Amino acid sequence: MQKNFRLMVLASALLAISLARPAFAEDFGGNPGTKLTRGIVNLTTGWLEIPAQMAEQKETDPTHVMWFFHGLLQGMTVGGSRTLYGLWDIVTFPVAPYNAPFMEPDTLINPKAKPRE
Repeated sequence: MQKNFRLMVLASALLAISLARPAFAEDFGGNPGTKLTRGIVNLTTGWLEIPAQMAEQKETDPTHVMWFFHGLLQGMTVGGSRTLYGLWDIVTFPVAPYNAPFMEPDTLINPKAKPRE
């Protein structure tokens, strides 16, 4: 019982330390909480890439039925990538860089606007 309590205290302390914003966080942008949130969102909503890609393909070529199959295949590929990327962000959230997303937009929910060049 005491061993489990010590493990819980240690895990809680490590979590609290990893969520604290270090002094050098400005160099990397963001914080561990941002990275963890992005990971959870991408892990749970990665499947939404399938209808999103299908709609995008239909807009580009609405005359052929191939938009359905091409969008389905592309959606499964991009959705699987987004889900794995979310899992990676969850596992590595205490490690910097915190604001270096692998995909654009970094989440499907509330995507950030692309900067003007």
